[in-house]
Amino acid sequence: MKKLILLTLTAITLIACGDNGVSAPSQICFDKKLTYSDVTSPEYRDYEAEWLEKACVSPGSECTYWDFDYVLTVRECAENVEFQ
Repeated sequence: MKKLILLTLTAITLIACGDNGVSAPSQICFDKKLTYSDVTSPEYRDYEAEWLEKACVSPGSECTYWDFDYVLTVRECAENVEFQ
């Protein structure tokens, strides 16, 4: 009888701790704030033109003055995220 109760409790524990139908996402996205020093680094160079366009504060067809305190917010996603 003790073995049967122990076996039943073990089975219940394994079922409760097993796959409960909830899975972790394989992709996580977050907002990244980029300053001028960020967009001039190799890692974020792809955002340099966008930063220069949005940080421009001089009127006219060609920008001659930028707000170097401007912060560009971009959405980044990490693929194939694994949780342990």
